[in-house]
Amino acid sequence: MYIIPRMSKKERVIARIDLLKVLIVAFLGALFAVFGYTALHYKEFDLALGILVGIGAILLIIGISVFIIIYEKKLDELEKL
Repeated sequence: MYIIPRMSKKERVIARIDLLKVLIVAFLGALFAVFGYTALHYKEFDLALGILVGIGAILLIIGISVFIIIYEKKLDELEKL
């Protein structure tokens, strides 16, 4: 039977930082996709679609902000190790 070694705290923080980097890039890509869709289909927009796109963009910006805040905290935690 093979026993999986436990991760050290430093490795765990590094893995979280890597995950946060991927999430930030994914959310930025989604935000650019929303803006690209808006730019291509601006003539077909009605009020409801405009509100939905606006809400989506705001949620993506909030998500990116939260990930960046957590990312900074994890970097500070890594610095202390």
